Amino acid sequence: MVRIILAVVAVALIALPSMLICLRWRIALPMRLATAGIAFVTPLVLIWAIHLVPSFNGQAPVNAPFWRGVGVLLSTATLIVPWLIYTAGRDRAEMSR
Repeated sequence: MVRIILAVVAVALIALPSMLICLRWRIALPMRLATAGIAFVTPLVLIWAIHLVPSFNGQAPVNAPFWRGVGVLLSTATLIVPWLIYTAGRDRAEMSR
């Protein structure tokens, strides 16, 4: 049950900024769709890339718990990336007015 709740929260943190980007009417539709796609895919790609590093998977030969903790920290930090993309696009749209 906890895994389901965490999965829903993670998807909401990734999908909500993407949906908010799509709802901006001041930006052209192709630009909105491209930005929303980037905001949705970027955290998934970053998590995939982080977990490719053996040290972050807990397979480090020296001090494995520390490096696994760093990998978990980086993986959770990637959930902020869509919000950063959303705010960067919002600031850019407001500056162009």
